[in-house]
Amino acid sequence: MKQIQLVLFGVFLSNVVIAQNIYSGKVINAHTQEPISFVNIGVIGKQVGTVSDSNGEFEISLGQSFDRDSIKISIIGYKGQTLITSEFKSKFRNGNSLILLEEEFVELDQIVINQNKLSTKTLGNKTESKMLSGGFGSQQLGSEVGIRIKIKESPTYLDKFNCFISNNRFDSVTFRLNIYQLTDGLPGENILKENILVRTKIKQGRITVDLTEYNIIVKNVFIISLEWLEMFGNVENGVIFFSAALLNSSVFLRETSQSEWERKKGIGVGFNVTTTY
Repeated sequence: MKQIQLVLFGVFLSNVVIAQNIYSGKVINAHTQEPISFVNIGVIGKQVGTVSDSNGEFEISLGQSFDRDSIKISIIGYKGQTLITSEFKSKFRNGNSLILLEEEFVELDQIVINQNKLSTKTLGNKTESKMLSGGFGSQQLGSEVGIRIKIKESPTYLDKFNCFISNNRFDSVTFRLNIYQLTDGLPGENILKENILVRTKIKQGRITVDLTEYNIIVKNVFIISLEWLEMFGNVENGVIFFSAALLNSSVFLRETSQSEWERKKGIGVGFNVTTTY
């Protein structure tokens, strides 16, 4: 039987890449001067954005049409910055400019679990189909795909994240796991207090991420997603797809860092979480 692959992200940027200039720089810790990896940098609400690399360096293409928009620079654990695009372009026109981010210290939630009344449940889309799959159709850094998960009881403790890769043509890929509150039917505030990176070389098979060390508690419906950060190997022809199921649920997508979220019905990507409540 032929494998069906559904591209959830298409290439929608062809109408905005003409007559654009490339602006480059580096994001560093304002106190330690150390580079900050995987910072989201993008025009708010538009399909133009990127993510800093492992050395904190970035490049972003911007045309005049975005000059009155705002660029947001953000990452968990640091105070974000927002600049008018024209100001950003003036600062980074010649490259080698720095973005200094201040650390933001947050107090972690205390977890109290009654060991005598524990139930374990896997929630979400548990498909591991190799015949039907969906995933990233473009390699835009900062693009995301996620699903909505409804909990059984509140509060619920997240133990593991699971997904199944049906086809990976890269040597290795890195994602960031994000968990959002559901706000007006779309992903809202990220509830995580620290970055959770998912690195894999798996060509086909299950990925399980241990979440116990992060002390994640959810009290209502939430969105869990994977965000594209970097890839190595067959970059020109590389793709990555996850198992999917038709008429299962909705998926939530955004094209790149800081762009708007979209909801697409009729297909559910095989993301799920093991929970304790």
